[in-house]
Amino acid sequence: MHKSEQKKREEKMTKNEYQVLANLREDWDEKIQRKEYWYLFSSPLNFMVLSEIGLAQDEINFEEICQRVPKKFGSRSSILTVLNDGVMFRYLKKRISVRDRRIRCYAFTEGFRIYFCDWLEQVGNGYGRG
Repeated sequence: MHKSEQKKREEKMTKNEYQVLANLREDWDEKIQRKEYWYLFSSPLNFMVLSEIGLAQDEINFEEICQRVPKKFGSRSSILTVLNDGVMFRYLKKRISVRDRRIRCYAFTEGFRIYFCDWLEQVGNGYGRG
């Protein structure tokens, strides 16, 4: 990119960038009222914990989540609070591990999984990017 092109680029958003931003704002206005949205984005830690649960292929337990979430996002007790809140709000289900009956694993409830996957699909599509 030439310097003149770069300067123009820094001054103004492209049409696609503008559309993505407008769609994000519209999405925010619509979804801010949903409790699931607040739970997912209430903190970087919430987002990281829920991302790890979403990435788990089979089942994921507290210890695995603690190992995968960088310490800078929160302590073990904070991670446990996120998990307990999710179970209390019925966004997460806690079940006995298939591999070891002593271990409790976490997964999305069906309703939250649908919500989470819909949100991921929107992000993957660039919020209506052309």
